[in-house]
Amino acid sequence: MSAIDDLTGILRNGLASDIFLAMQARNIFVKIGEHADQVNASSFQPVFATLQGYASDAFVLAITRLLDRERNYPLQSAHGALVFLKVHASEIPPKQTGIVQQALVRLGYPADAFGEGTETAAIVDMLIARLPHARENVALDALKTLRDKRIAHPERLEAASLPSTTWESAETLLKIPIAALAICGAYVSDAYVDSEGRLLADSDARIAAFATLRLLREVGIVDQRTFDA
Repeated sequence: MSAIDDLTGILRNGLASDIFLAMQARNIFVKIGEHADQVNASSFQPVFATLQGYASDAFVLAITRLLDRERNYPLQSAHGALVFLKVHASEIPPKQTGIVQQALVRLGYPADAFGEGTETAAIVDMLIARLPHARENVALDALKTLRDKRIAHPERLEAASLPSTTWESAETLLKIPIAALAICGAYVSDAYVDSEGRLLADSDARIAAFATLRLLREVGIVDQRTFDA
């Protein structure tokens, strides 16, 4: 396989997949939460509470996988994809420089900061420098602690003793991985975002949440006339 094929696989099976899983899990969790009072008053509460728990764990695992740093072995994280692109830059020339430029501008860089001919290594180094570290980012520290202490390796620790974060803060952790996905995708001619930086898979990531709402209707927890905005 060529380096382009390898990078394509890393993006599709790593970054794109985990960003999708994080968004899908968040949407399911929120959709159930929007009808929490009705769910808690129903006999189906244990089912939907369990589904929310699974969604929460899936979100934590997807985000932390995305932001794990590659060290002794290759990863399909944002860092892993960027390192691969840098190492194989001579084999993977950018095919859609306009998309690279748009992504950099959305990150706050001036339009002329990285023009035609800018070395891939410079772009990769800039993105890696923007990836959050758990030691500096409260939200990422909370998610990694939750993964390590409660999900992957359960310890006898009370949840209240662990650092916590909000969904909103946790979602901000997707910003650089999405930018990395858009930029790396431009090197292999795969489009992952639109011209405004919105994920093309956003609608698909909402399908499971819409199905959850339909299920809430079918079992009588939510009024049949309830529609999704």
